[in-house]
This record gives sequence, structure tokens and C-alpha cells, in this order.
Amino acid sequence: MTRCAVFGTGSWGTAFAMVLADAGCEVTLWARRAALVDAINTGRTNPDYLPGVELPEGVRATTDPAEAARGADFTVLTVPSQTLRANLAEWAPLLPSDTVLVSLMKGVELGTAKRMSEVIEEVAKVPAERVAVLTGPNLAKEVAARQPAAAVVACVDEDVARRLQAACHTPYFRPYTNTDVVGCELGGAVKNVIALAVGIATGMGLGDNAKASLITRGLAETTRLGLAMAPTRTPSPAWPAWATSSRPAPRRCPATTPSAPTSAGACRWRRRSRSPSRPPRASSPASRCWIWPAGTASTCR
Repeated sequence: MTRCAVFGTGSWGTAFAMVLADAGCEVTLWARRAALVDAINTGRTNPDYLPGVELPEGVRATTDPAEAARGADFTVLTVPSQTLRANLAEWAPLLPSDTVLVSLMKGVELGTAKRMSEVIEEVAKVPAERVAVLTGPNLAKEVAARQPAAAVVACVDEDVARRLQAACHTPYFRPYTNTDVVGCELGGAVKNVIALAVGIATGMGLGDNAKASLITRGLAETTRLGLAMAPTRTPSPAWPAWATSSRPAPRRCPATTPSAPTSAGACRWRRRSRSPSRPPRASSPASRCWIWPAGTASTCR
């Protein structure tokens, strides 16, 4: 049986512990307060965060972090993001050497601007292959009520992502796998900023046009940020060559059919026309040429 430790007994940590138990895992919750541990173990409920919700028999709680971590295949971290570093420094020596650390947290660390997975790697001294992220448009109370929900399980090691997927897959909770840890973490954090901006627009009495513009432009900027922070992204035919590179972003050449590129900052074009009287045809976006800034190579697609 898969064994899971969940550090944090807030609404989301408790709800995800329920998901793991419903998927057949043995789950131990770590809580700071003994009174809450007693309520979970004897009353089968978390009265502070999910009152009235009955917890599965596969969930138990303890105030001892070593007991919670013992033998855990997955160690789920769901504490406030700004307390992660201090908490994990205390817990790291207690964790099994082969456990997969799973982040349920959203946000970036103040002062370092590091994502939660980066903090985990640094403090626990584990490779990226042992760190996974679970994120999605999930409300803890709806998940605890076993209403249908989906999520993304991300890890640079696809096999690890699939193992975690199997550990939390239930009839009502559908996890999908992804190797884009950066994109999943940024999406979970940045969307909150966009949501705040939309709320401000609502408070100002602005209409749906303004809110839709904020959402659309916010998505575009989130995409750019994700690409800029993921220089090792696996190349895909759907993306221009510069999207998979850490080099400076290029500018686009005129929309005509390109030939082979020349030196950096310049491109030679082979104009194409079906008759002398007709202008050159514009190329498709996939065949346009991207010119790199000086000092880098240009490329045509």
C-alpha cells in the first residue's frame, strides 16, 4: 500500500488527504496542535477547517513529524508558502531518502522570488526528479464534498508524475500529468494576481470588456514569463525556435517567404510572386523568419 505523509492540516491539506485515502493510500496528517490531532483521530473530522466533513478511515493524524514522515512514499507539503523554508529545514532530516516531495502550495518566496519547488530542492537537498507539484482550479470544500474536480501533477520525471497520479486518482478527482513544473507553478501563482486585478476592476465599476482584457493580457504575460523562466523546455513544432532558448528574444522579419538566414540582425528574402504584376505573397506564421539580436544566430522557419 502506498503511504503518504501530509504536512499541514488546513482545508486543502485535509481535503487532499481525503483524496489520497479514497484512492487507497495510507495517510498520516501532521498537525501542530494536539487538540486538532485528537479531533481527527477520534471524531474523524477537522472542525477548524472542514467542519461537518467526515474523514476516511485511512486518514490519521499526529503532532510528531518523524512519525508522519516514517516510510512515506510521498511527502505532501501544504503549509503557507512563506513558512515553507523554516518548516522544511526542521523536517528535512526526518524524511525518507527516497520519498517524493509534493508541493500543494501556490506563490513565490518573498526575498528570493523562488518557486516552491525550488525552495524544496534547496532546503531538502533533493534533485528536481524527486519534487512534484499538484495544482489546478480546485476549491477544497468541493473536493472534500467529493464533487468532480481535475488537477495537474507535474514533475520533470514523467514516471514520478504517473506514480503520483495513480496515488491520487479517484472517481471524483482526475489528475493529469505534465513535465512543465515551471509553467504549472507560475500559472497557480500568477493567476491570483490577475484575479485581484479583475476584482479591482469590478470595484471600480468597470464592465466585462475591461475584465476580459485583463484576463486575456494576463494570460499572454503569464505565457511569456513561463517561457522566459524555462530555457530547457523541450522543443515543439508549435513554438518558434527562440521559445526553447535562453537567448534574447528576436524580432520578426517582414511577412514574406524567407530563404536561408545570413548574419545576425539581418535576413535574406526570396520574394515569391505568381505573376510580375502581383506583389509577393505573405508567408504563413510557421515560415516567417526570426532575427536574433546582434551576437546570436538568426533562423528561418
